[in-house]
Amino acid sequence: MVFRGRTLAILVILGGVVGGGLFWFSSESTPPQVGAGSSAGSSAINWKKKLVSGFGVPESALTGKKVLLHVWASWCPPCVEEMPRFRKFVEGSKFPPSYLAVAVSLDEKKQDALALLPGFVENGGNFYLVFDSARRFSESLGSYQYPETFLIEENGEWSKKWVGPQDWENLSLVP
Repeated sequence: MVFRGRTLAILVILGGVVGGGLFWFSSESTPPQVGAGSSAGSSAINWKKKLVSGFGVPESALTGKKVLLHVWASWCPPCVEEMPRFRKFVEGSKFPPSYLAVAVSLDEKKQDALALLPGFVENGGNFYLVFDSARRFSESLGSYQYPETFLIEENGEWSKKWVGPQDWENLSLVP
């Protein structure tokens, strides 16, 4: 069978795409999900310590609180859409006083994140903003699909993980 140059090139490209796709799907490059590494019930005490030592969240702010860790970035369209709702939820009356929210921004420039939070008073009350432009902290959480939110109980154990934008206006954290 005789192939012309263009037909052969198309077949080579298709073979590469299919082969590469099979390799990608069969590799273990998928991020850890709840149930593997960052599962509900696993200890998050090291991450709480990292918030204190690496990002300056006061230990007293974490003591006795459930922590809602929200990983996001200004370059992530679903994050940009969701952040005003998340902020309204955290700053509103539905957010329990026994909780602390920590927004983990992946932005390289602090002003990019702050531009989406007009009037935000940094690191006070029940809402802290920390920056993880190198993504070391977020990757240690198993966070690769933004936005993602993790709930850490007072005892330092994971209880929930939400992937993607959430309907924060209608979400109840209290059972």
